[in-house]
Amino acid sequence: MDSSRPDERATAWVAGDAERGETIVAYVAADSAVGGEVLKQFLLSRLPSWQIPRKWRFVEALQANDRGKLSRADLNNLFETSGLLCCTSMLEGFPTTFLEAWSCGLPVVTTFDPDGIVARQGLGQVVTTADELVAQLRALPNTDAYPRMSRAAKSYFLENYSVETISRQFRIAFEELVAK
Repeated sequence: MDSSRPDERATAWVAGDAERGETIVAYVAADSAVGGEVLKQFLLSRLPSWQIPRKWRFVEALQANDRGKLSRADLNNLFETSGLLCCTSMLEGFPTTFLEAWSCGLPVVTTFDPDGIVARQGLGQVVTTADELVAQLRALPNTDAYPRMSRAAKSYFLENYSVETISRQFRIAFEELVAK
């Protein structure tokens, strides 16, 4: 192992975009007991300070495939240990990341609400300005509405998108097709 590197076997997944003012969070799996400060100093020697993660979460493993995607188990663990899903883009997030978050009971704070579903079903908060976004990200997890939104998100997913629900819909459609 190269002694100038904290742990060359480390795997990391970084969430957030500093250029858009988002907090960068690094999820790190490493073979050694490397801490966030060591990793921060290592990265500071190679990157501008604004690109350095502000928060560090250490996990047992992150198994990325050859295209850099996380395993379903790791992704679910990230959602289950998070407080909210924040979506600021019409181009990314819906429907896949919304559904993944809702499957774990994770409400969303979003600037994009396709068909009004987030507001109508109580699956999170819809905001229109950056100030509203920041306010909701800070306040929502500590409100009485949060547990209700979390339950609604999980229920909505189970009732509409679980494997059992989708399988039943396919079975019914197939039976109708065969009966014709």
